[in-house]
Amino acid sequence: MSDDKTFEHLESIALHGVHAVIMLAETLDLQGQLPRAWYPDIHPTRPRIQITLHADSFINATDEEVKARDWFIATAQHKDSKDDKEDIDLQVTAARQNQNMDWVVAVKPLEIEKIPDVFDLRRFYERSLHEDLEKVKTPNEPSAAALDLMLHKQLNRQMFVTVDRNTQLAALNPMQNRNLFVLNPLEARRYVDLYLKAFGAYRIRPNYTANRGAYYWLRLWNLVPAFQATWPYALFGRDNLRNSNEITDFMHNLYARIIGQMQASDQIGWLRYSPANNDTRDQMLNLLNYFIVLATGVFDSLA
Repeated sequence: MSDDKTFEHLESIALHGVHAVIMLAETLDLQGQLPRAWYPDIHPTRPRIQITLHADSFINATDEEVKARDWFIATAQHKDSKDDKEDIDLQVTAARQNQNMDWVVAVKPLEIEKIPDVFDLRRFYERSLHEDLEKVKTPNEPSAAALDLMLHKQLNRQMFVTVDRNTQLAALNPMQNRNLFVLNPLEARRYVDLYLKAFGAYRIRPNYTANRGAYYWLRLWNLVPAFQATWPYALFGRDNLRNSNEITDFMHNLYARIIGQMQASDQIGWLRYSPANNDTRDQMLNLLNYFIVLATGVFDSLA
């Protein structure tokens, strides 16, 4: 190719870029912002997750499990301003105990009237509400905790949250409890947090949702106190510090890598709960490789 032809091709490429910039500039308003009125504000509806709290089990809850329970209650009560509906459909099983059960009134009870007449479930369940079932039932009859889990299953709800270890272990038997998703409160809170983020809902607090960037910025700010202490020096001390530009660049790079690590960790966590297949495995490995590269970069920067 002659030099003239090469120059013509380079000129054509450059002019194409110039025309693209001109066309982009014409779509901006006077403040340099994309005019929102030109584009529909589309927010696809994310499905609500149906969660059942096992009331009786919280008699033996730890302080952290109680905090997780209260997080569910607060989150379920907060409506998304975009579509005016809650992210969580939260209901609670019947409370047969009187000790520390004031919180139950804040949650919608399971609809007992919808109990299907399967295996005498309705009769057993109503009986469990009026008698100390553990004292009067025969060895072949289900316990109160088992009845709560059976009702949850018959109503086709998605997640059963319980502190009772025996109920958690029983749900691991696929022959008896197919398609049951039973978690303790701490695991369940982690799952729901990942679930909401997978659908683009980033909750900083139960009653406050932020965009993706703000969420991870505040998460970094809260989880890494040393970053809090150092950032103002890089941001406001650049005129008074030696090598200030290098320090500022270092902090920006460190920020980007840690944010990337948190995002990769969240995506790996969500894939952990996804249906397992070869694609899921490959995605998790790719994200893990990316996480390790970022971790190496963080240590290189610090060095």
